Amino acid sequence: MAKYEFNQAHLFTVTLDNGQVWQQIEGDDRYARWDKRASSYAVVISRGMFGSYNLQVLKQGSVYKVRRAS
Repeated sequence: MAKYEFNQAHLFTVTLDNGQVWQQIEGDDRYARWDKRASSYAVVISRGMFGSYNLQVLKQGSVYKVRRAS
């Protein structure tokens, strides 16, 4: 992860090292509690059900519903 930020609703936007930007979707009931440098988090993006995408933070196990922003 190259960068992350939270909006007022505490939903995140993540920028990956390759430049891809992913946003947590509204309605996801999990809230990230990241407090370290972005580069300390390794993530995997995978396809979910019905064309959705999941972002998993490795070594934490949390899975969040995301959509690609760019």
